[in-house]
Amino acid sequence: MRLKAIPGLTFGLYEPNLNLRLGSFLNMILRFKYNLEKDIYNYLAINGAKYRGGNSRALDYYFKKFPDGLTKPNLKKFIAGYIDYNHVDINQKLTSIQESWAKIEEEFIDKMNRLFKIDFPLETFTAYLTTADRCTLGSDYFFVTVFSQQQNKIIMHELLHFYTYIAFKKEFSQLDEKQIYDVKETMTELLNQEFSDLIGIPDGGYPQHKELREKFRYFWQEEKDIKKAVNKLIIDVKRLVP
Repeated sequence: MRLKAIPGLTFGLYEPNLNLRLGSFLNMILRFKYNLEKDIYNYLAINGAKYRGGNSRALDYYFKKFPDGLTKPNLKKFIAGYIDYNHVDINQKLTSIQESWAKIEEEFIDKMNRLFKIDFPLETFTAYLTTADRCTLGSDYFFVTVFSQQQNKIIMHELLHFYTYIAFKKEFSQLDEKQIYDVKETMTELLNQEFSDLIGIPDGGYPQHKELREKFRYFWQEEKDIKKAVNKLIIDVKRLVP
């Protein structure tokens, strides 16, 4: 299942140094890029999100600098200043994130494919770096913040959302937007249960999903079958979310 594409937006791509594609990246499937227009879009998407885990500190800081509102010209100025103030080298960030992900990509994808019983089309997806502290996603891409020390966890978290959309397309067609949001965010508890050796610091999720995550943990440990565990979770979500 594909998420709804964003109409009317096209982006030129920022191309990092050619040598970033060599060496350990040759066998890596997921593509990593930085593009200013995409970065701007991520800020706009965060601001317009109907459901989210909490406030964005980056946006809070933006509105202190530009209280008149969120505009593309001001976002360009803000991002440039943010990068300069924090001494961010985008090429270096691309290199370090790719190197870190390349070490675990195959293991993660192979296990996820077995758990979800699908052949995930990773080659069609792109991870874009963002200077924001929240990460949204689109039809075939997602964002990874440059300021986190846990980029691999972010990547696994976002990819798990895509696995969920694909594997539960039929089930999600019978849920509303809020219920889908709650199911997909609750399911990231799977990272703690099956990928604790890869994510480092546990995926804590959002406070509003604490009860659902505890229940999903129980369902997963009981069933060890993704379809059965998620179907039980969906029953609970329908009960809790009118």
